[in-house]
Amino acid sequence: MEQVFLKKSQKMETKIDNLDIEKLKVRIDNEKDIGKIIKLIEWIADRDLELAEGLVWSIDLEKLKDMIDAEQSIQEIAYCIGNIAYVSEDIAEELVWLLDIRKLKVKIDAEEDIETIGMCISAICDGSSEVAKKLTNTLDFEKLKDKVDREEDIEKIRDFLWKIGFGGGKVAKKIVGCLDAEKLKKKIEEEKDTKKIGLCVVAIHRQGNCELASKLVSQLNPENAKTPEVKEFIINLKTQYQNQKFH
Repeated sequence: MEQVFLKKSQKMETKIDNLDIEKLKVRIDNEKDIGKIIKLIEWIADRDLELAEGLVWSIDLEKLKDMIDAEQSIQEIAYCIGNIAYVSEDIAEELVWLLDIRKLKVKIDAEEDIETIGMCISAICDGSSEVAKKLTNTLDFEKLKDKVDREEDIEKIRDFLWKIGFGGGKVAKKIVGCLDAEKLKKKIEEEKDTKKIGLCVVAIHRQGNCELASKLVSQLNPENAKTPEVKEFIINLKTQYQNQKFH
């Protein structure tokens, strides 16, 4: 097949006006790599969003759906749907409703990285919150909970809780409610960034589990903090919860 995706060295020199969009439409239909398709759309969108939208509207969604169903990397799937949603929310919505949720569920259940899982759910939500909710409700809850408990990076935990909340508050609340508070406490006390600590607690609180957030904060020991800044932050956080001023 003739190479249609611009090489890195060509990108800065090629002008949008010189592109033959009709030929690109035909060649995109023949491309079997969703990564190449989306990189091209992203490149055009960075220069001419209207032109990219026209290109996206011309894509055979049934073929793209089949490519996504066959794709094993949920990161690549998220990248695909997210970039299409950036160009056209309508097309993204139509696309996600075509997806085989059962196949996507299997891929997500097999993924160990909660950051990647959250990214995929967030991308699906960009297309349709209803489809995202449907997807999250099918996921293996115990596997998700164990993955969160194993994650050491509290920023990733916070990001995951926010994003899975996009796909369905009930699932997010259920996960938060079953988290190992002692493990989470130790991870927070090991953290040196006060912003990450605050955002992690907020994510737990905002996912509807004020009780766990309060319990977690009450158990934090300022003396275990790794820096004076974190020690002071934990003391203030505990005071806020004790005075019920944290919202």
